[in-house]
Amino acid sequence: MVKRQTTRTTIYFLIDAGRAPIGVRRSITGAPPRESAMVRGALKALFAGPSRAERKVGITTAIPAETRVRSVSFKGKGGTAAVVDLSGLPPVVTTSAVVKVQVITQVARTLIGAGGIRRIWLRADGEPWNLLDMRGNVVNQSIDYDTLLGFWVDGFRALP
Repeated sequence: MVKRQTTRTTIYFLIDAGRAPIGVRRSITGAPPRESAMVRGALKALFAGPSRAERKVGITTAIPAETRVRSVSFKGKGGTAAVVDLSGLPPVVTTSAVVKVQVITQVARTLIGAGGIRRIWLRADGEPWNLLDMRGNVVNQSIDYDTLLGFWVDGFRALP
């Protein structure tokens, strides 16, 4: 039997009219770090959105309320990479780059560093959910901290 534990983690929402990410602390109960239950707990807290008090001070989210976890799997040496498949995200080809960067940033910053995760692949209903390349194809690559450093779209910066 896996012992459940409570861990404090940082969940990332948006501030400054959606132009910057901000971390808020949450308690997550689940299996030990790097296990699916812990990652699912962090995502569940993220998808619950900001608290009433946080919303009052201008903290928001770009993640649709109907977003849910379909699956989480780990790969790489020691499980340092996570493939996160969600449902409820808007269609990747019709979603603005700003909204994509906001959602990607919120999910990636919430998971990268938590339990030793260094990078993620984001999927929506089994398909890559990322930015488009110059030919209009969905980029199918991992997102890591260095990738987030490069996000600067229409006034939104992934890292303040």
